[in-house]
Amino acid sequence: MEAAFGLAVVAAMAALLADGVGHLAEAFQRLDPESRSKSEASATDAADAAVKTQRQLKRVYRQAASALLEVQDLREVIAGESCTDVSRASARP
Repeated sequence: MEAAFGLAVVAAMAALLADGVGHLAEAFQRLDPESRSKSEASATDAADAAVKTQRQLKRVYRQAASALLEVQDLREVIAGESCTDVSRASARP
């Protein structure tokens, strides 16, 4: 059994978080009308993209969490990927 919160799921959630933060940074930059060109989307468009990314993150998280609920033996969940493995992998450059 692949762990529901395996490294692939954690990597997907991290990528979505990074995308969302990028959209938020764009939104703040676009609040200044002098720094925004006419061809760029508005701050609202960038904020909307951040909300969309946040919803995708919730979807990934909920799918993984619901998969954990289907496991009858808690030892299977714990044996999949330990928290130490996940934190080590996320700390790598």
